[in-house]
Amino acid sequence: RERERESVRVRDNAVDTNGVHCAHHGTRGREGRSRRRRRRTRRRKECSASASAPSASSASSSAAATVVVSYEEECHRLGVTPNSVLMHTFASPHALRMSALDVSANYVGNRGALAVLAMVRAMPNLTSLSLHDNGLRNDAATALAEVCAEHPTLTSIDVSQNQISSSGGKALLAMLAANRRVRELDYANNRIDVDVRLKLKKQLEANRQ
Repeated sequence: RERERESVRVRDNAVDTNGVHCAHHGTRGREGRSRRRRRRTRRRKECSASASAPSASSASSSAAATVVVSYEEECHRLGVTPNSVLMHTFASPHALRMSALDVSANYVGNRGALAVLAMVRAMPNLTSLSLHDNGLRNDAATALAEVCAEHPTLTSIDVSQNQISSSGGKALLAMLAANRRVRELDYANNRIDVDVRLKLKKQLEANRQ
């Protein structure tokens, strides 16, 4: 009888042990399913991120193409040949976000400069513009002054070594008075009278204060 009771206890222990073992496997099964769900979610996010990358690149390429087309159309409207250096510059996917535009000694010409200024108007981050030695005359200087007077970020302009006389110089002076953010203006080697040059110098000093 004592052996029968021991046999029953052994069977009971076996049941308890198996029950615990099954419960343990059940817990591990739930944890495994949870891990697999997390991995699937992570993979979906990674796929979504990689899918969005090409569309951002496509958007940049599309924006660059738009800038180039706009420049070509403006040149066509003005009857001038698009400048190859500028075509390459405006083809950059970052063209509209550029902070400096330097077309020195490219001889874009007086009318060609008007096409450049149309692009400058569309560059809200531009801080520095150089049109040094490009054959600019008074109408280009006046158009430049109109664009720069309203530009939100420009601080430095170079129109040195051109053919701007006093009427163009006066337009630049009015621009400096209208846009106090412009603190640098290189107008050397033009045809501006001494009195206008002195006024330009004085206005620049005021803008720097």
